[in-house]
Formats: sequence, structure tokens, C-alpha cells
Amino acid sequence: STDHAKLRDPVYLRPPKGADTEGIIWKTNKIVYGMRDAPRAWFKTFNTWMKYLLFYNLPEDICIYVLYKNDKIIGHVLVHVDDCMMAGDDDFCTWYCKLVTERWGIKEFQETDIKFCGIWLHHEDNEIILTQEKYSDMVEEIPIQPLRAAHENDTLTEEEIKEVQSIGGAANWIAGQSRPDLAWLTSDLIGKLAELKNVSVILRANKVVRIIKQNKNTKINFTKLPGTIYDLG
Repeated sequence: STDHAKLRDPVYLRPPKGADTEGIIWKTNKIVYGMRDAPRAWFKTFNTWMKYLLFYNLPEDICIYVLYKNDKIIGHVLVHVDDCMMAGDDDFCTWYCKLVTERWGIKEFQETDIKFCGIWLHHEDNEIILTQEKYSDMVEEIPIQPLRAAHENDTLTEEEIKEVQSIGGAANWIAGQSRPDLAWLTSDLIGKLAELKNVSVILRANKVVRIIKQNKNTKINFTKLPGTIYDLG
């Protein structure tokens, strides 16, 4: 995605070893993946394109776009970095997929099985099933030697703190999307890390990981309600 984003300021790079360009530096034409400006530059580029197509950002969340026709919403697009979902009638989806292919070179679109930000969605008949089983598989315990684990009051290293923070972030994401049973454990882990910063927090973090994996096949089913959205009022 960053290949299409423009730079705000000139950026110069030293060529990698073996490039045989002694005394020469490179000036980048596009923003480079991993730069601090990359996410902002990508969103600005994408947002400008969407505005050109006459989409509007929702005031509550500018990453959700809506398209109107004759004062009626005909399509939605939700984007998070380079994860994107769309919703609308067949004409809208066909039209938007064609434009995305022409502009960004994306040719494959999923309809019944979708991955979005660590969430897997399966659509069948009148039901949408949400699961984070595969995401849960990616969360791993922090390796710790028995001797280190026995000294629970020892201070964590900076690397260990980052590893606990990583587990806390993953657990918080899962708790907020599909596993409310993890909410207290996650909050407790984050609080204990801020308070103690000792080895006992690693043991807590690993316990959270085990619980994540024990119930990783938890699913949330969304069933289509009868009638239309206007009947809910």
C-alpha cells in the first residue's frame, strides 16, 4: 500500500551493500514501508481517492466511508491500514471492485470468508459467524527458564516488559471483539505490569495466553432479523 503513497519531504537512503554505488545516495520516489510517515501517507492518499469517488467519511469514524445516490446510502467501505471491507448491493460491489483493481492492482476479493484485523468472518445464508481462532493461535507464551520463574519478585528486563505488553495488547483486542470472558484477566494483567514490573507478571501473562488458547474456538453468531432496519424503531 505504501508504494502508492507520496512523500511529504525528500528522503535519502544509503544504498545496500553490494549495490556498487560508492559515493552515491538514493532519493526515494515513494514513501518506504516502515517509515513513521507511512501509515499517515497511505491514509491520506487513499482518503483523497475516496473523496474523488464522492464517498463521505462518517463524522464518528473517518475510516468508515459511505456513498449516496439519490439521497440513499448505496455502499459502505471500512478501512484499517490495508485491511478493507465493503458492503452494498451487487452493482455497487462490482463497480467498486473494478475501481480498486484499476487503481491499486488488487484482483482477489473474498465474499463468504473474510479476514479483517485479526477477525475471521464466515457468511452463510442469513448468518454471519465471527471467530478469532486463528488470531488466538498466533499469541504465544513468553519463554522463561524455571530458575527465572522461581524468582517472582525479580525486576523485568525492558525486553520482557515489551513481551508482556504485546500479550496484553493481543488479549485486549480479542476481549473487545469476541471474548468478553478475557476482559478482567486482561485488565488485571495490564494493571499488574504497571504496578509490579516483576517476573510474576510474566507468569500472569502466560496464564492469559493459555486461557486464550483453551477457548479459542469461541464463536459469535449474528443472525439476520426479520423485516428491515426501519422496523427496529
